[in-house]
Amino acid sequence: MYEWADVRVRFRSPEEGGPQSPRYLQAGPDGRYMPHFRVGPNGEWLGIGFMRGPSPVGPGVEVEASVLLLYTDGGVDYSPLREGAAFEILEGARVIGDGTVLRRYRSETLSPNTAAPVRPST
Repeated sequence: MYEWADVRVRFRSPEEGGPQSPRYLQAGPDGRYMPHFRVGPNGEWLGIGFMRGPSPVGPGVEVEASVLLLYTDGGVDYSPLREGAAFEILEGARVIGDGTVLRRYRSETLSPNTAAPVRPST
């Protein structure tokens, strides 16, 4: 079972500490873009892979994309990435963008099109 999140993200400009070049949010034959998300300044770094979204995306542009939560079977707690949660996008220790979780769901395949909502844990 694969866990997903639909997110709205914005990459910072280079003057704000963001990337110098555009980011590609669509998974392809050369792989996928895999930064970390962090909820709150002291939150755990959560490994994700962008799988579906516009490409390329330059700084300052707000877009929606789908991300795969990479380590749900490895004991990483992704519960902070609940609907409505704000997060930072990190490359190494550098914050290069931010975003909001729009929706969480599960899929039997690596396609987010066959999805069921994730029920928040209480």
